[in-house]
Amino acid sequence: MAASDEPSIQGASFGPLGLVLATLVVSNVMANAVLADWAYVPWNLAVAAAVVTLAVRVDGLSMDAIGLGRGTLGSGLRLGFGGLLPVGSGDGGGPVDPCHT
Repeated sequence: MAASDEPSIQGASFGPLGLVLATLVVSNVMANAVLADWAYVPWNLAVAAAVVTLAVRVDGLSMDAIGLGRGTLGSGLRLGFGGLLPVGSGDGGGPVDPCHT
C-alpha cells in the first residue's frame, strides 16, 4: 500500500460516536455521583432516548437500522433482552470478586 493510500486520523472527527461516548461518560458521572438514588432509572431511560435520538438525527440511521423499526422491532427486542441473561446473572448472582463481599 502506498503512503498516500494509508488512512489518516489527522483532522478526523469522532462525529456521532464521539457524541455517544461523551453522552455516556456524562451520564455515568451524573448517575453515580450527582443524582439521588430514586432518579437512577428515569435518568438512564432519558439517556437511552438521547442515544437513540443521536443515532437517528445525527448519524442518519433509520429506526430499522438500529432494530427499533416496525420490521425489525421483534428481532431488536430479542437481541436486547438476550443481553439481560448474562448481565443479570453476573449482577444477581452475588459478587464476582470474593474480595468485595
